[in-house]
Amino acid sequence: DSTKRLNYKLSDIYYNNSVLALANPDTNKYSLEIYDYFNHDLNPQFLGVVDLPEKPVTVRFDFLYGNEYFVGLNYRAGCYIALLDGSGNEVSNLRIAEGFSVFDIQLTEELLILSCGAEGVLVYRRDGLLNFSPIAMIGSSYAYSSLVYGENQDQIIVGTKKGLEIYKIER
Repeated sequence: DSTKRLNYKLSDIYYNNSVLALANPDTNKYSLEIYDYFNHDLNPQFLGVVDLPEKPVTVRFDFLYGNEYFVGLNYRAGCYIALLDGSGNEVSNLRIAEGFSVFDIQLTEELLILSCGAEGVLVYRRDGLLNFSPIAMIGSSYAYSSLVYGENQDQIIVGTKKGLEIYKIER
């Protein structure tokens, strides 16, 4: 029963496009579990597990370039990005932003935005499958979350300890 995976140490739950991801569902190891809710409303199908090098804080996934899963890690371990096949098995992975704790992840077709607490916000250009280039580091107040907006997607709202802060990035 998948509901047994819900525990007090669960750090994030993310649902999109009939796929559910649970960050830190196992109290004995750091991991991410993925479930398929498509045609499995009451009893989701278990797709797979990704073992992680550090405690996950947040998770997002995107199917634009493939089954990419983005996991923000605590303790300055950065962002773990995994590419999974259709059966939930990890095909390859990548770590970026090592040296930063990642508390929130936002994705657009072109950008990856990482909110990193006291270190501000990291902005990466997305150049395809598992290909990211750093383009900006925003020295905001303590960054809890960020959101890209604007006609050219060149503005970022950062939710901080001191309130909302707005930045424009050159692209």
